[in-house]
Amino acid sequence: MKQLFYTLLILGLIYFVYWYITKPPEIIKVSGDVRVLKVDSSENSFTASISGTAENIGDITVKDIWIIYKINNEDVTAYIGELKPEQQINFRTGTTQINTKTPEFELVKVQYTK
Repeated sequence: MKQLFYTLLILGLIYFVYWYITKPPEIIKVSGDVRVLKVDSSENSFTASISGTAENIGDITVKDIWIIYKINNEDVTAYIGELKPEQQINFRTGTTQINTKTPEFELVKVQYTK
């Protein structure tokens, strides 16, 4: 039983080291807040989007940046053409229809090319 435990522990450590070495470095720092607007036609109809900033904290210029957020389980995206090292830029995603004033939102991923 001890041998099985130690074997699993060693395999877990090997996997962690592999994951840590091969993970891509964080180059783009993204922060954003949800913006909600009321639609005039209905009481419980709103539109939501994400506004925020993206900053290149790496040493290289990155291009074709897609910032993907999820608002109430619907994807909304923002596109930035190019971001130079230490450059900061404002972005805004597309909008989505929601039924509440305080939707849940999360950053799903940031994709880019070097």
